[in-house]
Amino acid sequence: MSFGTGFVVDSILERLKSVLDLVELRSKYNDEWFLNNEFVPAISDVLERLSGSESGFPVLVYSITLDSDERRYVLPPCVRSVVRMVEVNAQGDRVAEWLPRNELSSEGFGWRIEGNELVFQHDPPDGDVINLDYIHNGDLAMHTGTGTWDGTSMQLDSTPTLGALDLRPGAYVGQMLRVKGTTNAPIFERLIVSHEWSSPNWTVTPRTSFPASLTADDYQYEIVPWSLQELWEAIVYKAALRLSTKLAVTQKLRGYLMADYNSALKTAIQTLQLMQGRRPPHFEEDTGRYQSTYLG
Repeated sequence: MSFGTGFVVDSILERLKSVLDLVELRSKYNDEWFLNNEFVPAISDVLERLSGSESGFPVLVYSITLDSDERRYVLPPCVRSVVRMVEVNAQGDRVAEWLPRNELSSEGFGWRIEGNELVFQHDPPDGDVINLDYIHNGDLAMHTGTGTWDGTSMQLDSTPTLGALDLRPGAYVGQMLRVKGTTNAPIFERLIVSHEWSSPNWTVTPRTSFPASLTADDYQYEIVPWSLQELWEAIVYKAALRLSTKLAVTQKLRGYLMADYNSALKTAIQTLQLMQGRRPPHFEEDTGRYQSTYLG
């Protein structure tokens, strides 16, 4: 399964069909159904299992500029859990870690997550910028389409070629925007930092700029979760296991699928653990790199 020549969405769909090479599969369900009904739940399940491992979990970053008059901030729908909150300076350097307190603390909670909101106990420092390191929950609508790149942001296709457009503001924050030019032209991949609605269009903005060679024009693109080859392999096998309950699949084949899924999941965890020597989520001790403080 290679993503170097085309879209991730196309590759994982073909991989799924090759794993479950059944006539019933191809005749009864279309690609749209696979994408929306099997892959999104499979992604959520795999990410949940990864987040439970000691350090084999993918971490993404969401930035918030604080307002002293606002104690509540709506988080993107993709945030499953917050690993840590850190204050950053104008250069983007992390200068302090803000720790939450126990809910039963006599001094109050400091900050906490309530539903889809980040809530501060007291008025936060005005103008400070914080980064939330978070684990993704897999909740998004993947799609491919043709969008308009203006040099800064991508205007999304209102009628995607495959998949659905996610209509929740911020839903694509932290996801991967992959842009494909002409035949044999480079495929550029960037993490999305902004997903906004400006009637009548949705736009996404990458965290890191595309090369100047990607001039303002219409391009084919896709939006998918950030992931590794090994992780997508585990997701494909999880989707195949889910599908096997709907099809006339033998117990023997289900056993093979389960073994391949467990093997792919183990490989994905090991790969993530080795990426940068991460430590597990914690709030109990200083990291040693910067000061840890309680807010409020």
